[in-house]
Amino acid sequence: MKGLCNFIKYLILTIITLSSATFLYYVDKLNVLSFKYFIILTIVVFLFWLLIIFKLLRKKTRTFSKIIFGLISLILSFAYIVGIKYIQSTINFVEDVTTVVEYETQTYSVLVHNNSNYNNIADLTDKNIGFISLTNSLEDVNKKLQESSNITFVSKEYNEISQIIESINNYEVDAIVLEQSFVDSLEENDYHLSDNVRSIYTFELKVKKEKSTKKIDVVNEPFIMYISGSDS
Repeated sequence: MKGLCNFIKYLILTIITLSSATFLYYVDKLNVLSFKYFIILTIVVFLFWLLIIFKLLRKKTRTFSKIIFGLISLILSFAYIVGIKYIQSTINFVEDVTTVVEYETQTYSVLVHNNSNYNNIADLTDKNIGFISLTNSLEDVNKKLQESSNITFVSKEYNEISQIIESINNYEVDAIVLEQSFVDSLEENDYHLSDNVRSIYTFELKVKKEKSTKKIDVVNEPFIMYISGSDS
């Protein structure tokens, strides 16, 4: 019985020691307290730890008091662990919103004329497909379509959006490939693209973004976080 009590006592002491030290480490890592207040917090945590150590290891401490301080130790440890969790979540959130994403995923649509008989991508095997040279990584778009669809085709390149739309309307090509943002923009600008063409296939391409900013050290460098919303 005595051996079990000693085991529980030293287990509690280990938990409070580790949780106290870890909590102070994460508070320091968050770096929101000035040095003066961090020292005050450290002293308070240390005094609580010293009092618990003293009460649990002191032979003259009554059993009831040891139980009380053991419970206090566990409650403090739980509070430290919860604090550590929220501090880490805060650090992760700030790092996420200040991290520059180097890649983005673009969605492309394969469009055919509404009057055509093409219903799926396989129908375009060995057919003429138009691409616009304004598209980033045109070669990658062409290659990705071949890989994802497992078809061969004849690629035709156009320099302007009006040219590629005219090519599908005049049946110069059997299909055209446009990024979905282009399609949405054309619809918004009254091109009435959907009146003449329909999508039979979509695919995604991961492309590298041009860096205009760098990743910020949120602990040691100032940064601006823009948050917008609307009242309703």
